[in-house]
Amino acid sequence: TIGERLDGKIKHNLDLRETIHPLALLKAKKAFREMEPGDTLEILIGDPETRMDLFRVLTDDVQEVLCQEEVQEDCLFYRIQLAKQIG
Repeated sequence: TIGERLDGKIKHNLDLRETIHPLALLKAKKAFREMEPGDTLEILIGDPETRMDLFRVLTDDVQEVLCQEEVQEDCLFYRIQLAKQIG
């Protein structure tokens, strides 16, 4: 299930599947800024444009992309798991 991937190492979850593009980017940036270094975040995104722009917004803060996949459940969305830069 969401947030249980990577043996429970995901500390924060952000579901942006129903959020419009600019607001989704702002929420992701805010959530990442409030995380501690080394923390992990799972983001669910419905809009492909938001998925592409997310990495432009978080470029300096992301240490590692742990997972990036398309998921087809009721509708198509993207699951992205990131680790925040340490130090």
